[in-house]
Amino acid sequence: AYSTGFTQLDMLNGQRIYVHNDELGLHFSYISGGLLDGSTNSFIGKSGVGKSTITLQVASAIILPFIRAGYDAQLFIDDIEKSLNQARREFLLDMTQEEITKYVKIRTEGITTESLYERINFIANEKLDHKADYTYDTGKYDPYGNRIFKLVPTVYCIDSLAMLMPEDVLDKDDLGTNATGMATAKVNTMLFKKITQLCTSANILLLNINHILPKPQLGFI
Repeated sequence: AYSTGFTQLDMLNGQRIYVHNDELGLHFSYISGGLLDGSTNSFIGKSGVGKSTITLQVASAIILPFIRAGYDAQLFIDDIEKSLNQARREFLLDMTQEEITKYVKIRTEGITTESLYERINFIANEKLDHKADYTYDTGKYDPYGNRIFKLVPTVYCIDSLAMLMPEDVLDKDDLGTNATGMATAKVNTMLFKKITQLCTSANILLLNINHILPKPQLGFI
């Protein structure tokens, strides 16, 4: 797991790994805390509680150690809501301007369900086709005493899922209906079903931001 920079969050998602291998004489344990490699994670809360803030801080905590160690660790941000200005974003990432220019890719326009899938699919294929260039030694062991090697993590932030829509919905001139909302939810659900395996195999950590809203009521109550 990768540390988020927040001890409570790391421990909440952490576990102790027990390593035993008589042949190699390995008998010890260590704590693996944080977000799992290739995992899909959501930060959910009411408006104004700091979801975008903590997401960028977590993203930076995961990839910055790799950047400073000379690895090609990339951060992709789909900022649909434009909730943070450039100065605030740079402060939260705690990177130099050169590091941001080289390793951080930010989109604020043209973000659709389809383009998100295409982007993640491209990133995954690039890493999987060039495994030798992205593989690193974690320095850790699995429970059987085997050294763990992984692909360098890529972090992808989506701000926010509530604003993510398919191309055909965005192209409509009207505001749509309840059926439009259900169709959007169906397409976005299919998106995550398709990209989950890609993220797992290519070590892409998804950090999704979503909102808590009043429960929608359909029909007469």
